[in-house]
Amino acid sequence: MKLDAIKKKELRGQILVFLGHVNPYPISRESIYETLYEYWQTEDILQALQYLVDGGYVEEKVIASPFGSAFDKIHNYRITKKGVDLCDLTITDEGVHVRR
Repeated sequence: MKLDAIKKKELRGQILVFLGHVNPYPISRESIYETLYEYWQTEDILQALQYLVDGGYVEEKVIASPFGSAFDKIHNYRITKKGVDLCDLTITDEGVHVRR
């Protein structure tokens, strides 16, 4: 099922708030999937993360897997200062809905 614009904004906001709660620690993409899997599909979460990275709200760091080259690289995410400002509603983005 394809998400409409309102649901995409909601998902982006949920991810940003979640990353704000674990700040300053990075969190893996898989942990984000596990947190939100009951409500959102993996593909939708990945698209929302990419939007947040492209907007400068989230920093993505890709590191080699400690289990060797046969495994995917590990993607870690951390909220940026700009992302914190968006969560605090000191800046706005029409593509992200942050619930207070």
